[in-house]
Amino acid sequence: MLAKFSVKNFRGFKEKIELDLTRHSNFSFNLYAIKDDIIKNGIIYGPNGSGKSNFSLAIFDIVYHLSQKWKEPNYYANFTYAGDQNLKVEFEYTFRFDGQTVEYNYAKNYQGLLTAESMVANGKLVFKRADGKFTIDTDSFPVDKSMQRNLADNANNIPIVNFLLMSIPLAHDHYLIRLQQFVNGMLWFRNLDVR
Repeated sequence: MLAKFSVKNFRGFKEKIELDLTRHSNFSFNLYAIKDDIIKNGIIYGPNGSGKSNFSLAIFDIVYHLSQKWKEPNYYANFTYAGDQNLKVEFEYTFRFDGQTVEYNYAKNYQGLLTAESMVANGKLVFKRADGKFTIDTDSFPVDKSMQRNLADNANNIPIVNFLLMSIPLAHDHYLIRLQQFVNGMLWFRNLDVR
């Protein structure tokens, strides 16, 4: 379940904007809105032009990033903050799956190419790729040195998460499998009178 999300340098958001679903106070009026101490139901609302759609697109970037189900040909048009196309768009997600915490961060350039990616599970570094360097927990993911060099370069822009999901046999309750299932199940409902 998504617990926390933030984005920086995305479309209209130059500064970091965060949604923390673990910060709730009095939900006694609707206990069904909380699950495992995380707000599970919510609505983003506001006036026209306030950034609701852009923020939703930012949250759903992980679907575009890790799955094959949602692809828009012009998705990367106006992807980075309008004031500076050279900035990297930075995404940070925190998930909780049955007591396991997974922090997944990545950055993309104005073309949508992956420039950095890292994951921490239960406080332990799983992998990190940035600036041509790559580190991975080889105890959990036995990847040989040759493959590590290729993943450091990553010329074909494959997310490390997808590589691990396709290359390493994992238990059905592994946090990467849970992440994949969650991302593939994400839905975005929006209402536009003209569409």
